[in-house]
Amino acid sequence: NTPLDCGYSPNQLLMGRRTKSILPTTDKQLQPIQIDPEKVRNSMAQAKGKQKQYYDRTAKPLPPLNLNEYVRVQFGKTWKPAKVIKINDEHSYTVQTKDGGIYRRNRRLLIKTPEKFPEIADFTPDVLLQPNCSDAPQEPPSTETDVPSNSHDQSECNEQKTRSGRRVVPNRKYYSDAWVNK
Repeated sequence: NTPLDCGYSPNQLLMGRRTKSILPTTDKQLQPIQIDPEKVRNSMAQAKGKQKQYYDRTAKPLPPLNLNEYVRVQFGKTWKPAKVIKINDEHSYTVQTKDGGIYRRNRRLLIKTPEKFPEIADFTPDVLLQPNCSDAPQEPPSTETDVPSNSHDQSECNEQKTRSGRRVVPNRKYYSDAWVNK
């Protein structure tokens, strides 16, 4: 029943009337009224505009970063050295840390630094080092006792991983085609 910036409460906007509460109200206040949605929209937009005006008085945009620029990236309360290896968009950058980790971070989590970190190697993805995998789907083992082959090339090619790098292992119960509705 607490009114918003537009002058009406969420209950009034949803049901067209106030609801009973522990605060004393008159019968007239509990009667349904017609609320103009365009007036409410304009009032909410005005309130948002006023908030933006006050926020913009002290806010300033962060300068963009360039490729191969050294930065510090925030991990919790610590700032670790890194290097910009890709510009994703205006506010998003991909950085590489000393340990070789590659992270995508918002610009506000990156601080440009005059320090140089020569131990961070230049990022050049080498496609030739990756195993040559075909895009054909892997046939799962036909029975529960069958185990996928442990061939080094096969396991790297057919292994699925999540975005975080965790290996995906299919449930053995559903290997057979009996579970698939055709």
